[in-house]
Amino acid sequence: CEELGRRMAGRMCSSMLMAGASMLLLLVLQTGFLVGVANAQQQTTQTLTLVGAYGSCSCNSSSTTLACFGLGITAVPANLSLCSKLLIMNLGNNGLTSLPPGFLNGLTQLMTLILSNNQLTDLAPGFFSNVPTMALLFLGGNRL
Repeated sequence: CEELGRRMAGRMCSSMLMAGASMLLLLVLQTGFLVGVANAQQQTTQTLTLVGAYGSCSCNSSSTTLACFGLGITAVPANLSLCSKLLIMNLGNNGLTSLPPGFLNGLTQLMTLILSNNQLTDLAPGFFSNVPTMALLFLGGNRL
């Protein structure tokens, strides 16, 4: 409290703490203590969220892992290119019956894809051709 009081040009720290965190933040911003944060431009990040019966998982342009194991997901979007930096995608133990064509387009860094224990019955020829870095593929427990 004393250190914060000194930084705020002698204002009484104890009265600010009693006023609550929102008042403290307002006063800090008014005094210029957090000028860099107050003037920073906000960056928005788009997020792709997959929703299943038991939960959800999401990724964005900086995600390297998409962990959607056992969430009851029954469908995936036709294009995951928003998550282009994915290295690992785990869609195992869900209720997927098919994967849309182009599902892996734009995922050129993907190394591991886990699709085991779903209800997949077929995959289109060349389905994995757009993923040159794929090293591990798990498909067990499907109807392929």
